[in-house]
Amino acid sequence: MTLTVKHAFTSAIADDPAASAAGEVLPSHWNASHVVSGLTLRDILTTNRNYFVSATGSDSNDGLTIGTAWATLQHAMLFIAGNLDIAGFVVIVNIGAGSFVGFGALSCVGGGAILFTGAGSASTTITGGANDGIINFGECFDADFVPYTLISINKVTFQPSAGNYAFAVYVRASAFIGDGAITFSADVKFDISSMNNTSSVVLSQDVGAEIALQPGPISISGAGNPLAVFRGSLGGAIVNFSNPAISGGPTWASGYIVLTEGAQYIEQGNQPTGSATGPRFALSVNSAIVGNSDPAGTFYPGNAVGTLDRNATYQGITDFTGSVASLPASVRNAEAFVTDANSTTFGAIVAGSGANYVPVYADGTNWRIG
Repeated sequence: MTLTVKHAFTSAIADDPAASAAGEVLPSHWNASHVVSGLTLRDILTTNRNYFVSATGSDSNDGLTIGTAWATLQHAMLFIAGNLDIAGFVVIVNIGAGSFVGFGALSCVGGGAILFTGAGSASTTITGGANDGIINFGECFDADFVPYTLISINKVTFQPSAGNYAFAVYVRASAFIGDGAITFSADVKFDISSMNNTSSVVLSQDVGAEIALQPGPISISGAGNPLAVFRGSLGGAIVNFSNPAISGGPTWASGYIVLTEGAQYIEQGNQPTGSATGPRFALSVNSAIVGNSDPAGTFYPGNAVGTLDRNATYQGITDFTGSVASLPASVRNAEAFVTDANSTTFGAIVAGSGANYVPVYADGTNWRIG
């Protein structure tokens, strides 16, 4: 089959005498002066590629050097998604010093990875952005179903807004995302000073998305009052390999980690440092925290015990194992084991200072043996 191409208007080229109609050429005669009708030809990478975003840049530039940097992160994402076949390589978006409006990730062609790297968390800030057509809560960064491409962000400060339902990061997936994931690595700071609305969340994941916090300095600073630092729902997972440093005396309205409807928080890092006010966790509806070595429920920052409800689990097949004194607040239907009950009487309100290892259940007010 002969594929018909048309002449570009910028170049006058003689018609191919073997073509069936004037103004057409055969594939054997294509050159840079021809365009395929109705198709966009992507730039297929054969090596890693660097782009640049600068506070003094322009989105009309090519983005390939510091001197021809783009101005916005959203333009960088749009260009990569619309013009490249990453072909398994790495695209590095180098972000200069300054403050940049947040952006939304888009599905890309060719797998590989996109690394957004700032000039350091003390120099590069990503603020809450305008609606970007993706999730539209004014996040610093968001993504909705970005399959087969790893997107990683490091050396920046996320500075979410003070608005209702403000998010630093909001990631969701409407289907299984294959090898795709969103990661945050070395030198990432979440400045939550302005997050004083209890509907706001620092990092939110739902509908099967996967987010990973890689090893490296990650900090959460400011006296904000968000609903939660980490929120997950509707399956998926947040995987933590870091040891976040908490500063500024923040307060969690619902918990440092809030999970529901099958979401998981997989702990592979060290215990967070610093202090905060509020519950350490709130888990419900088949959600789970797994991976740390903390049967007492005190691993995460906060000054109130965590809560469990409707088949949620903390550390393994039981919701909780520890002393009576360290039991979370009684939330109806939660289950646990205690190691120091002073009685084995079924249905009795459990009390400590004994030597009995017994199962207990929560009736919404008390923990009872059984």
